[in-house]
Amino acid sequence: MKRCLMTAPEAIEWDDLTDEQQAEISGIFSQWVMPMPGTIPTGGLKIIDAVMNDRFDPAKIAELLLPFTIIGLWQWDGGEVTEITPLDPSFWDFLAPVVILDDEMNVIGTEPAPHGIPHGWAGWPDFENKA
Repeated sequence: MKRCLMTAPEAIEWDDLTDEQQAEISGIFSQWVMPMPGTIPTGGLKIIDAVMNDRFDPAKIAELLLPFTIIGLWQWDGGEVTEITPLDPSFWDFLAPVVILDDEMNVIGTEPAPHGIPHGWAGWPDFENKA
């Protein structure tokens, strides 16, 4: 099983993809979310977080003319998580800031998010140390 973080144009939605693109994604992506929880759009892009079967070939993204760019890719076969594509440092720019509240739950400010993967998948191991 593979886990992939990708950027995509902020405005793109599932219905914007061709039937061929949707069919390929449906056949390979086991679970995915767009945008990734805990992230915000940055520079006109958003993050896709996907768990994929082992058939996923990164070259297919270009072949299908998908407007996605891989910024991190890992494989897990039940043991250690193997890094295929190191997490691009630009990922940190997409993390949503931490909201600071006062005692009455009013927003009084924000601070940068701590570096970490803010979203996980049931059954996928914690691999924060790999990111």
